[in-house]
Parts: sequence; C-alpha cells; structure tokens
Amino acid sequence: MPEPPRRYRIRIAAARARWACEKPFHPQQQISHETDGSVILEIPRAWDNELVPQLLALGSHAEVVSPADVRDRLAAEARRILEIYQQPVGEQQPVREPSAMSAAAAVERDR
Repeated sequence: MPEPPRRYRIRIAAARARWACEKPFHPQQQISHETDGSVILEIPRAWDNELVPQLLALGSHAEVVSPADVRDRLAAEARRILEIYQQPVGEQQPVREPSAMSAAAAVERDR
C-alpha cells in the first residue's frame, strides 16, 4: 500500500528562489520570502516519490526542513553521490540501488 501524502517544508536558496516561484513544485504550495533572498515552500500534501527527484535535481540549492525522514533520505543519497566522485574515473563500484529499508536505517548503515 503506498504511503499517504504528507506535508513538506522546503528551503530554496536565493540563487533558485525565482525559479521555484515561477515553476511551482506543487499546485498547492505556499511561498514565504526570507530576508536572505531564499524562499520557504510549504506543500500541504505531496508524495515522496513526487518530490524527491525534484529536490535532488536542485542539489545544494534545496534543503528539506521537514519531514525529517526525507531529509535523512536525501542526506544518505548525497553521501552515495559523494562516494562516486571521490573515486578515480573507472574505479567506481557499481551504483547501489537504495533498498526498501527505511531512511533512518539507511542513514545508520551509511555512518
């Protein structure tokens, strides 16, 4: 059974704030403009599989404030990406597909 949609709070860096406002992540998102030029997106109902790829595409310009387990999931993925780029070209191990384990378990495993 798929997980139910849930509330997201995402900080978008000033460098991508305009883009996030002009090309919404979600039709129901609400935007708060911060004094540093960044924006906070409040998304009342979204699915992880809907948002996570978009967040990864923004790289360091996006920060998940909540939910905490998605924040942990993205941190674990960032560590896996870093492992690839720390190896000389051609010496990388095959990319590990994330398993169905929880984000918390993945974070503990990767520590």
